[in-house]
Amino acid sequence: MTSTPSELSRFRLVSVPGRPGRDFAWASLYDNAYEFWKAFWSEVYGQAGSPQSFVKEDFMRQDEIRCLLRDDEIVGMQTHTAFDLERPATRDHRYFAFYTPEFYAALAARGVRHVSSTEFLAVAPKWRRASAEVPALFEILIGCSAKDFLARGMDAGIGCGRRDVKVSEATTRWGFQKIQEHVVRRNFECDLVACFPETIRRHPDFEINRWTEELWNRRLDASVPAVAARRAA
Repeated sequence: MTSTPSELSRFRLVSVPGRPGRDFAWASLYDNAYEFWKAFWSEVYGQAGSPQSFVKEDFMRQDEIRCLLRDDEIVGMQTHTAFDLERPATRDHRYFAFYTPEFYAALAARGVRHVSSTEFLAVAPKWRRASAEVPALFEILIGCSAKDFLARGMDAGIGCGRRDVKVSEATTRWGFQKIQEHVVRRNFECDLVACFPETIRRHPDFEINRWTEELWNRRLDASVPAVAARRAA
């Protein structure tokens, strides 16, 4: 499969903070991202029979909301948040209800303390299938998540990969490891996965790897000032 340069040039990555400050320049994208996220995950949780588990406030608790755009249309998204596993507040955080003592022990054995979560991976329905012009977008977003935790200076990237839509399987192609398999959370069967600096690898598909590299290299990250300010506080 060979994609045309013109099609790749229509895609871009733009990240916004979960809680933008006053006079935020990307307010329109932030609002559109929220509507995309809310519509997508309301449907997913509803279909899974656990609509009560979808908490809209989760959007604003993110450090970074990365949007994949084609021209000005949001076609994909993922979010990231940095955590310190040694803080009691982290273990009590509702997000970490996904994770098990066995998962913590596996990370502790590798000396992992600071992690970045990858959450809410989403691709618009009409873009879920690869074509001759556009490779699998969800695999590209997973590759960007591996690059993200390194850019943040974290010890590991972590996630809860759904098995039904083969997200867990896809993470292994980028070097994520399945720490614990077949964990059921919120009516989803998942694998708890983690990626470490020494396990990251290139994707075996040339086009997916090429798209990931180019999109990452020309990304626009409007969330950096907000994240940096919180770290400095």
